Amino acid sequence: MSNIDYPFISCKCITYGRVSTLEESIYSFINQKYPGRKELIIINDYPLQKLEFDHPEVKIFNLDYTFSTIGEKENFAIEQCSADIIAVWDDDDLALPNHLCNIAKYFKEDSVLLQWNRGVLFNNPDVAAITGLGNSGIVYSKNAWKEVGGHPLENAGYDMTFIIKLKNTFPSKTIAASPPDDEVSWIYYWGGRSYHMSGLGADNGDDKPNVIVRHSDYIESQRQLGNIPTGIIKLEPKWEFDYTKKVRDYIKKILIISADSRNSNVLEIPKQKGFAVADYIYINENNFPLRKNSLHPRLKAKIPKMLAWELYPNYDYYIWIDGCFTFTKEDSAKWFVDQLDGHDAAFFQHPHRTTLESELDLVTSGLEGGNSYLIERYEGENIKEQVNSYLKDKNYNSNVLIAAGAFIYSSKIIENKEYNIMKEWFYHNCIWSVQDQLSLPYLLYKFNINYKIINENIFECLYAK
Repeated sequence: MSNIDYPFISCKCITYGRVSTLEESIYSFINQKYPGRKELIIINDYPLQKLEFDHPEVKIFNLDYTFSTIGEKENFAIEQCSADIIAVWDDDDLALPNHLCNIAKYFKEDSVLLQWNRGVLFNNPDVAAITGLGNSGIVYSKNAWKEVGGHPLENAGYDMTFIIKLKNTFPSKTIAASPPDDEVSWIYYWGGRSYHMSGLGADNGDDKPNVIVRHSDYIESQRQLGNIPTGIIKLEPKWEFDYTKKVRDYIKKILIISADSRNSNVLEIPKQKGFAVADYIYINENNFPLRKNSLHPRLKAKIPKMLAWELYPNYDYYIWIDGCFTFTKEDSAKWFVDQLDGHDAAFFQHPHRTTLESELDLVTSGLEGGNSYLIERYEGENIKEQVNSYLKDKNYNSNVLIAAGAFIYSSKIIENKEYNIMKEWFYHNCIWSVQDQLSLPYLLYKFNINYKIINENIFECLYAK
């Protein structure tokens, strides 16, 4: 952005009775990281509300009458704008902090119209897609608006009529911006919290009043229910969610991986929502054949569990689920990502034991007592030596035991491809034992991993059963 000019931009917002969404829209404006001059012009023609917000770059026009068409209201709003660049700033949509910088980047000196080929479609409470946004958040020249005669005096569909006039009059001066995923900035908020004028339909036929009347009737019905405040309203701009984080999380690439060498069929999971990329790989004897002469099936199973980042690189998050678990919900992956809460990995606490010593006692007593389940898995493993080796480290405090049947980690912990906790975890399974929950707590300490314990019983988790 260093070679970009930062022109004066007028952000135009028309509103009617939607205080909560307007506060989010204003918050989007005042948090713009834009070094140039900017202003937000708000036109309120709901006579029962007088909106107040004291900010040098925000001007609110409270009118005592309601415009008969949206086109008239738009034209009045643009007349109040001081800049030639007009950025549509709808009261129910949002802008990330880089939005005005994106406008400066894509809107050229001789441009008349900018549309977003890539932006955020938000369906409360989550990002639905990174996609084209049609006429939402358009940017245009005030001079061009004048030349085509302003907005048509229409309601639903007025924006399309206006855009067609711009494109027909200035066929070579339209920009379609496609910022990369990590630079998208305009959020089209559809569904889940408010109403859209476009959902009320066009003004046609004699059997219904025009959309302004229908819109006003809806607001009045909500006012009578106590849902719409009236009188002097001191606006308190804020966001309902951290939308920057939601978009940042959505564009992360997720790999969900599971394995069962005994099962030749792929265990399907629901398609995961909330991410642009959420791939699922189920490893079995068909796609990961057993190395019969060199590798025991139990040790082989540790390869996808601990080394998925090497087998399948370039993901941001890796989620492991043992073959005895599966994802049961469309938002299971999102739930795991949410568990990170700023950490680099998240694991379940073992539901029955809390130390390496208690796990060692259970296994050794079970082996000595002839427990067939434990004998099949751990007979001949160097479990005692392993635990004693860890406990010799005087700085290590054995106060956590992890149930490693399902967990998530960020690619941050494997940035060093030559030496990292996941590779070392596999190494300890090779030289000590395949009882992997013995080595994991010590290695989390040794590598100083910023991890979180998930405060749920792994066997009762609703998202991985």
